[in-house]
Amino acid sequence: MLSFWLVTQLSYYLSYFKKIEETGEELNFILVDGDHSKLAVYNNLKMILDYPHKYELTILVHDRFYPQSRKGMKMVDFANYEKVEYIELDYIHGNFWHNDTYREMWGGFALFKLGKGGIQPM
Repeated sequence: MLSFWLVTQLSYYLSYFKKIEETGEELNFILVDGDHSKLAVYNNLKMILDYPHKYELTILVHDRFYPQSRKGMKMVDFANYEKVEYIELDYIHGNFWHNDTYREMWGGFALFKLGKGGIQPM
């Protein structure tokens, strides 16, 4: 069964993870998008990674080209998470957006795969 959950606050992650488990569903995919500040991206990933997921999980992070978002991802010490099997900060490249003030860096995706363990290099 395919379900979509919109988690709008960091504090809701744990309750949604538990709710999914209680219904017997498998959580296999998470798309992270929203607050692009360094600390928000870091806290989102840390909250997801700290949870003891029972199944393989793919995490896709949007706007990885935005400098603050990328810094937040690089703050995570992935070596501390034995279930992290794959990290690709440049899974899909972003673009320079031109506006009236300056060029901004947006878009792209980073990909993280959780499984049985054994991290692959970035």
